[in-house]
This record gives sequence, C-alpha cells and structure tokens, in this order.
Amino acid sequence: MESRNQGATTDRHDVFIPPLFRLPAELRIMIYEYTFADGTVHVQPKSTDTDLYLLRLRGDQKHQAIRSLLMACRIIREEATPVFNECVIFDFTTYHNSMAAVYELEPGICQSIKAIEIDPALAKTMAVGLQLGFRPTETYRQFLPSLQHVYIKHSPHFGLLVVSHDTAIRALRLYLGNMNLGVHFFE
Repeated sequence: MESRNQGATTDRHDVFIPPLFRLPAELRIMIYEYTFADGTVHVQPKSTDTDLYLLRLRGDQKHQAIRSLLMACRIIREEATPVFNECVIFDFTTYHNSMAAVYELEPGICQSIKAIEIDPALAKTMAVGLQLGFRPTETYRQFLPSLQHVYIKHSPHFGLLVVSHDTAIRALRLYLGNMNLGVHFFE
C-alpha cells in the first residue's frame, strides 16, 4: 500500500504534485512540442453574421483536440501556450479576409504565431494588386512579427493563365513585411 502512494504526497499536509510537474521544465517543453507538432488550430470568427464573414462548410469547430492539453489546468496553459503558438498552424481560412483574424486574436497570441494558413482568394487578391502596381501602405509585420510560414491550398486561383505562384509569393512577402517568408502551396 505504501509503494502505491509513494511520490504522490510526502505528508498529509503537503500539496499533491502531478507527475508531469516533477519532470524538468526542458522535458515538459519537449513533450509540449511533440504534442503540438504539425497541428492545426482552426480560428473561427467571433461573429457569425454572414454579412461580415464568409463562413465555410466545415461546421463549428468549437472543440479542437489539439487544444485539449491547454485546457488541463492553468499551470499547463501558462507554460504550454507559447510552445503551442510556435508549433501549430493557425488556419485563418474561415475568414473572408484572413487578416481579419489577426484583429480578433489577442495581441500576445499574434506575437508568437510562426505559421498561418490563408484563403487562396486572399493570396490572389494581394497578387493581382501587386500586378496592377498597388503597394501596401503598411504591412502586417507589426501584428505577426514571428511569422515564418504561410500555407495556401492550391486552387484554380493559381496557374499560368490566372496568377502565378511566384507573383503570389512576392505579394505575400510584401504585404506581410517579411521578404524571407516561406510560402507553401499544398494540395
């Protein structure tokens, strides 16, 4: 009986320390990185007014398993949130203008986002603007200073006769204020 409770508490008056928190912080961070690696969080508009947003047919994504660890307890949430923001791809495609998501997220979250997925139509709009000679008066760099990767689903918006990938990449780098931005098209 004694071995079963060993390590859970040392005295009746001591506070229980969960096994995860007995690990060194470096190991906990590695666990969080493994848990969140290559995950996607679907950012949903706060408003469902169809006049404001073009909603997709994916349905309501209120519960997303990738966020479950953050909901375990306040201590884990505080420790794991920066790792979460750095490791997952924030999917902004439910927004008609994907950059509107930046205005709805907390500034602290946006500061550490490393990867986003945007609507192909937004990338095309930016590229066409660039082709017509428009240049942004300001960039989104101040909102997404850590952004390193943008993912765009390949669609009929892109191709030789419409908008080339190269033009879309140049436009995104210009509008997002990062000339080293990795822009990735996927099927």
